[in-house]
Amino acid sequence: MHINGLDEIDDQIVALLVENARFTYSEIGERVGLSRVAVKNRVSALEEKGIIKGYHADVDPLEAPKMMTFVAMVKTKADSYDFISNALEKEPCVVTLCKMSGDNLLYAICVADSMAQMSNFAYKVRNKYDGLLSFSAQMVWEVRKGNVLPK
Repeated sequence: MHINGLDEIDDQIVALLVENARFTYSEIGERVGLSRVAVKNRVSALEEKGIIKGYHADVDPLEAPKMMTFVAMVKTKADSYDFISNALEKEPCVVTLCKMSGDNLLYAICVADSMAQMSNFAYKVRNKYDGLLSFSAQMVWEVRKGNVLPK
């Protein structure tokens, strides 16, 4: 990985943090040949430049307690497609939204904290959005390949 404007050591630090955001400054330093303090200073500079925006846990919603993953298919009237697409982008439980080929189809991968949140989402989509032709939601039981959530 090479990011414009960074030297080779900063590139290595970023690559290591992408691999495992829990590496300590000492562990990174051992791999790139710097002291713990030098790594900390470089990471702080990368954060200040906005290159490192945060550190995240990679949570599998199918394994995490109290998380429900479901897929929603939405079909709209042609003149409502953009409005409904924009509204779905703002829904907190929608983690991936795809505009599909065909007649005004949207496909959303969603994660809800509870059955109530899923039901509220479904109720809102079915009853709030004018121009909706059809809506269906199915629970995800198992992912056989890939990830439910984008990396």
